[in-house]
Amino acid sequence: MKARTDTDYQIPLPALADYLALLKFRLLSLVLISTCMGFFISATAQTPLLPLLFTLLGITLVGGGANCLNQWMERDADSRMLRTRLRPLPALRLTATNALLFGLLISVAGFVLIGWQVNRLTLWLSFISWASYLFL
Repeated sequence: MKARTDTDYQIPLPALADYLALLKFRLLSLVLISTCMGFFISATAQTPLLPLLFTLLGITLVGGGANCLNQWMERDADSRMLRTRLRPLPALRLTATNALLFGLLISVAGFVLIGWQVNRLTLWLSFISWASYLFL
């Protein structure tokens, strides 16, 4: 029996790229820019920037989780469309179970971070956005 090495536990780089593709960061970046603009419109000279950092990280996790879960929900339709058939799930580069767990994990992590470090209003607004994107 072969002894396990540290490399047996690493995610291969192509798989990492596929997980990152599930986040749809180009789309997510528009939300993050809007978030920054709202923060700076309401900020004063004494407003600390640390809450913005936590807000951006939390929204990245929640939004990325929503994008991932949306791709999980639409994987069968995506496999039939020319534009989307090469995404990680329709192309079978990632399993549906792994994508589902990844999407749920980063969504929950984002909600926890926002609730812990930002505020309840932002938590509720991010949850409503997440749920409406997935279920409406």
